[in-house]
Amino acid sequence: MTAPRRILYLSPTAQLGGAEYSLLDLAAGLDRRRYEPQLLCLGEGPLLAEAPRRGVASELVRVPAAFARTSLRGARSASVPLLAGVLRAAPTVVAVRRAARRSGAALLHSNGTKTHVLSAPLAFGALPVVWHVRDFLRDRPVERLLVRVANAAVEAVIANSSAVAAHLERRAPAAGSSTRFPTASTWRASRRRGRERTCTRRSAGPGRCAWSG
Repeated sequence: MTAPRRILYLSPTAQLGGAEYSLLDLAAGLDRRRYEPQLLCLGEGPLLAEAPRRGVASELVRVPAAFARTSLRGARSASVPLLAGVLRAAPTVVAVRRAARRSGAALLHSNGTKTHVLSAPLAFGALPVVWHVRDFLRDRPVERLLVRVANAAVEAVIANSSAVAAHLERRAPAAGSSTRFPTASTWRASRRRGRERTCTRRSAGPGRCAWSG
């Protein structure tokens, strides 16, 4: 019998909110005969204790205060603070890479923009990376760069709603890509019908994201 493949979920926070409960639902709902979920949280919080209650092992990764304060919203999203925060996050990138190797993960699932940034170097390596996009991205250089990275290296991008998916598709041409984004609701519906599916780059074009069974 083939051993279950480990899926490493990367959460930008250990606090509990809508995105985190959604992530727990996804991880806890995996077919354990085929997949073994593990959660990696940036910082401390109740998510670290809640995950094991759902049967999902959790692990803490400490982050520099400057990166913890970094945001793509408001005053903290200016270019200089963003760059400073990302540069100080280099040890965290190393810690995430080590955790991924230690766990023997077959796939890394990033659950927020901050972890998308951290997982970008891994996306250019051998480990397949999936980004779960839950926010509307503003039309600025940082966000356009994220879309380019998604187009070039990320295995799949999942939007949490049709509205976010449409928004990302509008952003893609401005970023020089032609990525199509499936929605998490589509994934959940396919699971309910008993057909687990993954979103991968296919022959439709480089970086083009489409459902494949």
